[in-house]
Amino acid sequence: MSLKKILLFTVGFSVCALAAGVYTTGSVADGWRTHGANDVMIQSYAGACHRADSGGGDYFVPSRTPAEWNAVTTQPPGGLTITACACEPLAIQGCPVANGTGTQQCWTNGANWTACTITGCNAGYTSDGTSCVANPPPPPVYTYVWRSFYWGGSNQAYFTSGGGNTGNWYELEDICHRVEDNVSVADSYCNLATKSAARRHWVFVNDQSIWIDEYH
Repeated sequence: MSLKKILLFTVGFSVCALAAGVYTTGSVADGWRTHGANDVMIQSYAGACHRADSGGGDYFVPSRTPAEWNAVTTQPPGGLTITACACEPLAIQGCPVANGTGTQQCWTNGANWTACTITGCNAGYTSDGTSCVANPPPPPVYTYVWRSFYWGGSNQAYFTSGGGNTGNWYELEDICHRVEDNVSVADSYCNLATKSAARRHWVFVNDQSIWIDEYH
């Protein structure tokens, strides 16, 4: 079909606004009418989505053969513009998501793709609605034990043992101890039922505080 057969419809045809995502009146075999709409969807002879802007005019666009299609798309009548759709209307495809997966859908008019929607996150990541973020580390697991501690100071009295050795009386007290980072913590972290009572112990050392390896 030549360009002469491209019909410009005048008064007598009503302007019909087609719903978004629906191809305008016609078919690949029979051709398409633009109905005076400024942005309608049509298909080429191969079935590919295209958008036709009629500039308000009612046009007939043939699409049965490559020759007919090429004639109108390479030399369209004044006021008619035909461009390929960015994507097939409502098509769905995968899209990149850092540390996860996603999909996006073509607009109903084939003009563009929607924003990427997260469909899943890799192990160790959770979606916050816009991206996959790393899960916070699990809280540390600590072990708490009672550790016996000798303590004393300059205010402690010195004594001389029967053997003439100089030493000091020290108080032996249980302190709650966190094993993993070797620090003392509040007694409430340990089993209070197993805490030993404070007791005195004679130590033959200079006046100082000493940890001893006595755990329970």
